[in-house]
Amino acid sequence: MFTTICQIATGRGVYGNVFGFLGGISWEILTARVCQLYPCAASSTIVWKFFRVYSQWEWPSPVLLRPIKPEGPGHRVWDPRVHPKDRWHLMPVITPAYPSMNSTHNVCRSTLSLIQEEFARGRDICSRIEKGETQWPELFTKNDFFYRFTVYIQVEISAGTTEEMQMWEGFCQSRLRVLVMSLENTPRIRCAQPYAQLFRGASELQSLFFIGLKFEPIQPQSGVNARVQVNLTRPVAEFEEAVQMFSQRTPKMAVAVSYLRRKQLPAVVFDGAPPPPDAIERQRLSSDVVASSQSPPDAQQPDAKVRRVSSGVSSPPLQSAASSPPHQPASSPPPQPAAAVSAAPVVAPPQQQPVAAPPQAQPQPQPQVAPKRQIAEFDDIDQLLYAPATS
Repeated sequence: MFTTICQIATGRGVYGNVFGFLGGISWEILTARVCQLYPCAASSTIVWKFFRVYSQWEWPSPVLLRPIKPEGPGHRVWDPRVHPKDRWHLMPVITPAYPSMNSTHNVCRSTLSLIQEEFARGRDICSRIEKGETQWPELFTKNDFFYRFTVYIQVEISAGTTEEMQMWEGFCQSRLRVLVMSLENTPRIRCAQPYAQLFRGASELQSLFFIGLKFEPIQPQSGVNARVQVNLTRPVAEFEEAVQMFSQRTPKMAVAVSYLRRKQLPAVVFDGAPPPPDAIERQRLSSDVVASSQSPPDAQQPDAKVRRVSSGVSSPPLQSAASSPPHQPASSPPPQPAAAVSAAPVVAPPQQQPVAAPPQAQPQPQPQVAPKRQIAEFDDIDQLLYAPATS
């Protein structure tokens, strides 16, 4: 059972403690806990119960195989009542051996949300398998990480020799969660989800790591062309500072952080083949909806480029009918000059019987076209991600 669960987690991109997900020990503890709850169940039932139990689990309630033994002298035991730092753990999975420790301390908000989505997906697929609507291979399909986001962060790791690359790659992997957590705390970024797999670049001495970004929805303001700037200077600086602590670093050991749009991703992430055209057309977004896919429908233009949407010419403000003169049609005769007012007194009609003035034919004003909806937009992707910090 444990091998089956690990195969599903690896294919879905949620396996790896160093990337902020669950490692082998954590997945084994979760599987063992389900086996404790259903000791006589068949293997297929265990898989179905696994996704059902953890899709409804109320995190951060810990997963325990046995009660935690009290802390002894010289040994620190996971206990949020005693240690305040343990209260910040989002998905505690406690090891059964003494001293009890949390095996998922690297899990952050973004990775937890992705793991919960996979639990819910597995539960839904198992429900359809039970009804005969699908088969088991659907549960093992690979995830669509590189079609899910619009903007990605690429971390490129390189070294001079194979031995240096092995040490440098391992150290940078252990510091990648620093970058993920810093991106989560950046304003206007909803979540930063890493992909739990490294890709080889142009050579064996180059590795690539990717993080998908989701932005908060943009609320357009009436009459104002809203702009959003996301400053990534601080997260990148914190990550570079963390990797510079490597004591055995050589001049050829380098790390570079850059941003990419979906169409700029290397072909290696798609198994050497370009992404399907229908997936690109279906998920292509204009620059004004980079921060959110929940923008108004008219803002999602399939052929829009990452540039400013409006033409730069501001439309004049609308004038009311009382303040603006009515528009004269081209076919109407020119207006006659006003008649001179006589100095003779004019007898007013009786107040009891007011005479209604005959209706005067007034030219119909042409309908005024309302200005186009002002939506949030970005001039350039550089301004979106690397805007200077405002004082």
